[in-house]
Amino acid sequence: MKHNWLVRPSKLGGLMSKGRGKDFGDTAMKIIQESALFHKYGIEPKQITSKQMEKGTLNEREGMQLAKDVFDWDIDIDAPKVRLFNDFMTGEPDLNQSILADIKCSYSAHSFPWLDTEVKNKAYILQMQSYMFLTNHQQCELVYCLTNTPDHIIQDEIQRKVYQLLKQPKFIEMDMDESFASAEAEAEKQVLNDSIFDKIPKEKRVKRFIIERDETIIWEIQERITKAREIFDQVFEAI
Repeated sequence: MKHNWLVRPSKLGGLMSKGRGKDFGDTAMKIIQESALFHKYGIEPKQITSKQMEKGTLNEREGMQLAKDVFDWDIDIDAPKVRLFNDFMTGEPDLNQSILADIKCSYSAHSFPWLDTEVKNKAYILQMQSYMFLTNHQQCELVYCLTNTPDHIIQDEIQRKVYQLLKQPKFIEMDMDESFASAEAEAEKQVLNDSIFDKIPKEKRVKRFIIERDETIIWEIQERITKAREIFDQVFEAI
């Protein structure tokens, strides 16, 4: 039995990866297996979460607004996303209006691509090409935004930092109340400095890369999905 499995752009980087001496490596096979389990039994893929991913999701609208302000985009940031389909893929671009764009909210100033002149994450290149494949746009903007960290993540980080500081000799030597108060004050100062970026001008907190449509990559995507579907069918029957 053949299945016309539709791949999500976010999964394409893993699906295109190869293993040693194998066309489909462990990462690609895991994606295929998880998708087969979902389609056959409704078992959702294991959700991997992190504070970085949570901030990226929660700050998406804020990132769009920042990019709109800096680049003077004529867009409606509150327009609902639309799920798109073609014969190979399904996805929801962050912005699919007069421009096609994907927003990435960096977790910290250390992960923001201040000096990068090209996209280093090849999975993002594939994701942007996928969006152009789905929308027929000729270019896609990959936009990194440095936005303030949500308050509840900040508070969690302060508590984590406090317990780290309390293990240091200078805090151990203090009495309990003094050590906790001092550690909390120092932790708050450090975390806020690494989480709130209002002191940096807006135009410095947005970095965009214009990615042009590449028909060769889009053809390679289609070829890969065609091969992956053959394995998907085998896994579907085996599980």
